[in-house]
Amino acid sequence: MNDDALSEFSYLTTESDILPLENVLDLRVSEIEFEKSQINDVLGMREALDNAIKTFVTLDFFNHDTRNTDMITGYNPNFKTLFSFKN
Repeated sequence: MNDDALSEFSYLTTESDILPLENVLDLRVSEIEFEKSQINDVLGMREALDNAIKTFVTLDFFNHDTRNTDMITGYNPNFKTLFSFKN
């Protein structure tokens, strides 16, 4: 690799294990809001209990292992999860 291909951010330091030609994709999964009436219609219920709704998110990215959030209860789950994929 020649010096012309490097940017001001493309040098390896002791603070990071990312090489100059590698990239990192950070993906944050935070809040999701479900439409209560539609969820209840799908479940065939007039009114589902808030703790009956359990959700998790699964991610497949390129050639990385599948990652998932923890299971959260309710119509407005707040996952507060950050995924990092190094390419």
